[in-house]
Amino acid sequence: MQKKDSSFRGEKIHLYRNLLKPIYPKFCKLEVKLPRFGFTILPWENWRTNKTPLWWRAYNNVKHNRDKHYKSANLRNVIASLTGLFIANLYFYKNKAENEELMPNPRMFSLLGDSYRILDNNEHYILE
Repeated sequence: MQKKDSSFRGEKIHLYRNLLKPIYPKFCKLEVKLPRFGFTILPWENWRTNKTPLWWRAYNNVKHNRDKHYKSANLRNVIASLTGLFIANLYFYKNKAENEELMPNPRMFSLLGDSYRILDNNEHYILE
């Protein structure tokens, strides 16, 4: 992921959405599998309809109104935010991932479906 616009000041998450979606159209479609727990998450799915991710809203609600939104501070939102970070990191380190330089490979998360291709048995990511 390279900085495409030197004037960009990402003060709000929707500004990142507007910047990233045209450059990386699959970003919001990537599904992350958590093999240990047997479920999957699409952390950026709401970006498909130009909405903020649920975990992001929960984070802000807890940050600004902790007393009213205490129940939003839960493990599901934490895991969803970590899978969002996982996807962002894969794109940020795209060149290293494609050159088999990301070691060790992630064990907690993996991508599903046609989100990536596996180069070899070491499961190096090729983001399309």
